[in-house]
Amino acid sequence: MIVKHKLAFITGTAIAGATLYSLIRHKQERDQDKVRRHLSDTLTKKFDNSELYGYWIDFNQNEDGQFIGGINLLDDDNHNIKSYGFTFDLANDEINNIKLLNTESIN
Repeated sequence: MIVKHKLAFITGTAIAGATLYSLIRHKQERDQDKVRRHLSDTLTKKFDNSELYGYWIDFNQNEDGQFIGGINLLDDDNHNIKSYGFTFDLANDEINNIKLLNTESIN
């Protein structure tokens, strides 16, 4: 009888844990999708005349809606890829602290 109660408790705890994990994971995915959408729109506005070669965002480096990210832009005139780092403020859809990190020739 005691074994059945322990088994029921363990099973119930496992189901509750799996459900909670699933809910948290779905919320994280929704939040990350929101950041990606807003960041893509903001990058397009900020670097409108540049050819976007790729960007990244670090979801683990998040302080009060401020995300650390980077962008690679193709400079057709000089055949270079310029890499910039920035912070992205989700609440205001603003890119701040833009810094040139690297310039790489693609000749």
